Parts: sequence; C-alpha cells; structure tokens
Amino acid sequence: MRLKDALCFPVPAAIRQRGLQIWLDAIEGATQARDKIADLTNSYYPARYVLPRGLIHRSRIKDFPVHELAELRQLK
Repeated sequence: MRLKDALCFPVPAAIRQRGLQIWLDAIEGATQARDKIADLTNSYYPARYVLPRGLIHRSRIKDFPVHELAELRQLK
C-alpha cells in the first residue's frame, strides 16, 4: 500500500484474508497522528516513530502490485 509519495507499507497476507479494514484504520490513524505531530513540532523526526516499522521505498518493490489506501478500502 502506498502511504505517501514513494513510501509503501506491505500488507500482511493474513490481513488480506481477514481484518483488512481494521488494519487500514490503524495505519490511517497512525499516518494522521504522524502528520499532526510533525505539524505541532515543525519536525518530521519525532513524528516518524508513530508509524510501525517496515516502510519500503517504491523503487525497491518489484513484482508486487502497489495500491492506494482508497483502492484497498473498496475491497471487502
């Protein structure tokens, strides 16, 4: 899943089968919290720890589809 610009976050296989919407809610909430903290502190550095580890730059993703959050929201 593409989070922002070229940063992507892998969707675990077990989540794709069950609980995708709950997982997306958690990632979206963490992303919003990160943005608010960055705005309040005028710095990305304290805000970066809000998101779980595992972000991958899109240039490193090969042979995997990259989807937007809105696309994944439509999957049921």
